[in-house]
Amino acid sequence: MKLLVLGGTGFLGPHQIDQAEAREWEITIFNRGKTPVRMFQDDFDKVKRLYGDRDPDKGEGLKSIAEAIAAGERWDAVIDNSGYVPRVAKASAELLKDACRQYLFVSTISVYASNAEADADESAAVETLEDPATEEVARYYGPLKAACEREVQSVYGDRATIVRPGLIVGPGDPTDRFTYWPVRCHRGGRVLIPAASPRTQFVDVRDLAAFTINCVEQGHGGVYNATGPRGPLYFREMLDGCKAVVSTPVEFVEASDEFLQEHGVGAWMGANSMAMFIPPGPEYAGFSSRSNTAAIEHGLTFRPLAETAKATLDWFLASPRAGEPMGTRAGLTPEKESELLALLATP
Repeated sequence: MKLLVLGGTGFLGPHQIDQAEAREWEITIFNRGKTPVRMFQDDFDKVKRLYGDRDPDKGEGLKSIAEAIAAGERWDAVIDNSGYVPRVAKASAELLKDACRQYLFVSTISVYASNAEADADESAAVETLEDPATEEVARYYGPLKAACEREVQSVYGDRATIVRPGLIVGPGDPTDRFTYWPVRCHRGGRVLIPAASPRTQFVDVRDLAAFTINCVEQGHGGVYNATGPRGPLYFREMLDGCKAVVSTPVEFVEASDEFLQEHGVGAWMGANSMAMFIPPGPEYAGFSSRSNTAAIEHGLTFRPLAETAKATLDWFLASPRAGEPMGTRAGLTPEKESELLALLATP
């Protein structure tokens, strides 16, 4: 097969290209050529490169793709990993309409308008933009992605595939939301964790990459929540899985939601947070419990948690950040954790 990847040098793209290379596909990637490739450099040396900007109003824009099409280039599928603004997603979708068989857009489960219903499927309502002209991605990430989906579907119809991942984890993760936990367990000792254990969902980047490649190989159109695992997974189970892959003695010390909030510990991501953790509440009942039945029926599979945790830890320990005092971009700093553990130990 011939595959065009828009983006491809970040987190998901290298894994997709690695798997497409294993199938001996002919691969072209389109990007600005400014982002260093994080993984699989050998594979990137084999792919064709087209340079330009996703935004048709910047620099050369999509000129290199247009020239390739004019010269007779065609692709079996396009994978769009880097569409965040509807105007920009529409431009590439329309340009490639007659040059590819299938267009797969990587979206997000953040498109959904509500997280109050557990196990909601792809038919749940998505967010809309109050101001359709806005392009503030940091502020309107979910509704902008939903608008991008609509642009792609309006151009491709049944030839469009929309993949909505949940939290993507594994080797190469730039956010460290999951990474924090196997890394922290590796350091050993008393590890502060939340006492609450709500459901949690994530997908190994390698499993997500395989699903996207399978979708284009097999021609699956439609919309899919690509998050895992196959059955309910609870936060403490995830932590136990991370603990199981290290040989260092670990003692989990639980802290209540009230204690964490009182002492300035955030949720989900960022410094001094309980990484990946969202306190239980009715408004978050569906945050980490989206139905993934459709994706599973169309080939999404999940490797064991231990394999994800071990591969993530090994990748991190081989990175330059492994020698830094904190290292990860999410989770508690050693100083903050020590302070909180001391408070919990005080009668």
